[in-house]
Amino acid sequence: MTAKKAAKQQSNKALPVTPTAPAEARPTHMFPADLTKPLDAIADPIYLDPLIAFYILAAAHAVAAFYFPIQDCDEVYNYYEPTHYLTDGYGKQTWEYSPEYAIRSWGYVSLHAIVVGLRRIIPIWSLPKVWKFYFLRTVLGLICAGSEARLYSKISRTLNPRLGMLFFLIMLTSPGMFHASVSYLPSSFSMYTTALGMAAFMDWRGGMRTAQGMMFMIGGALLGWPFAAALVAPFMIEEFMLAYFTDKQEFIDFCYRILDGTVRSFIVLVLQFFFDAFFYRKAALVPYNIVWYNVIAARDGKGPDIYGTEPWHFYARNLLLNFNIWFIIALASMPLYFIHAFVLRQPIFKQSLIRGVFFLTPFYLWLAIFTLQPHKEERFMYPIYPALGFQRCPGFSHSSHLARHFQSPFPHRHDSCQVKTSFRCSLLHCCC
Repeated sequence: MTAKKAAKQQSNKALPVTPTAPAEARPTHMFPADLTKPLDAIADPIYLDPLIAFYILAAAHAVAAFYFPIQDCDEVYNYYEPTHYLTDGYGKQTWEYSPEYAIRSWGYVSLHAIVVGLRRIIPIWSLPKVWKFYFLRTVLGLICAGSEARLYSKISRTLNPRLGMLFFLIMLTSPGMFHASVSYLPSSFSMYTTALGMAAFMDWRGGMRTAQGMMFMIGGALLGWPFAAALVAPFMIEEFMLAYFTDKQEFIDFCYRILDGTVRSFIVLVLQFFFDAFFYRKAALVPYNIVWYNVIAARDGKGPDIYGTEPWHFYARNLLLNFNIWFIIALASMPLYFIHAFVLRQPIFKQSLIRGVFFLTPFYLWLAIFTLQPHKEERFMYPIYPALGFQRCPGFSHSSHLARHFQSPFPHRHDSCQVKTSFRCSLLHCCC
């Protein structure tokens, strides 16, 4: 053996062996190489630990739980009253809970009744009865904070830590999130599960989480508000396209993931069906009844339109009140994204262009669907709040990059003008 070969063998032995996941668990051909690295601490100084983010968000939601008044009569009569019936034995009933219509799920109400029942094992039974109300709202705020913190973590680790921080600040300070976070409404429940589903679809590290994302978004829609299931469509189309244009084995794996997610969602539907059948004393498929009443019956003049209609710009005005300038930036995020990708040719996301398009699609899809509906209510926008919060992050980042790109120094300008322009661009750079 020559000295050169011996040295080569010795150097090979010194190389560390890095374990690799099987091909089906880590489809490296479907995204850039940096996404195959293990999850570790992010070095960016702007990154905030998700646990700390959870504590801050939970504190903000606790303030809302104790001080924000109920602003929707449906929350009282359609949810608090039935919950009071389950926990205390009496409560008022609305027509929605009549077996003739059966468009409210007792399974959804029972989950919250169980939460209220937990106070029996917590040493607060000597407190006034109203503390049941505050206890339930506080728990809802904690669940919302957990879903927001998880989505924040996935945005920071998968896309960009600065986008994650901007998402966190928007969720923390927006008036819309302040009241939606603790509202006892199916649309708020769908907001929690939408955030968890987006987090699952967003993170491909260690394998794709299609089944988990389907379970959160579809299962949450079945138990909460069926229309929220539409938000899963862009993510499913994305994964189908990637699997179809990759190879046969990847498409087979995609089909298995779809089957897994379908089974999980079906289990949620079966459990809900038995709960509702027990209380209604008949077979009742509540998600179908909700869709039938709001879509099919509406064509015959018997749907929600009898309670009033609003002009097409109702949600634009409402979202401007709840999110201010961030709503305008969210609307502009897709055009700015294409300008940034095709004109400036500078990536904002660590992942591919097509992923960015699918991330931004749910907001536009939901806004278009409900803008076309004559009957409009503020709570109908709740499920899209996490996507709206995410939407504003790349939109703001794109606008700041465009400002820096098109800034050109002119010698004839006054020095103070150049200082002001540089300061504005530096501020944008720090924020994004």
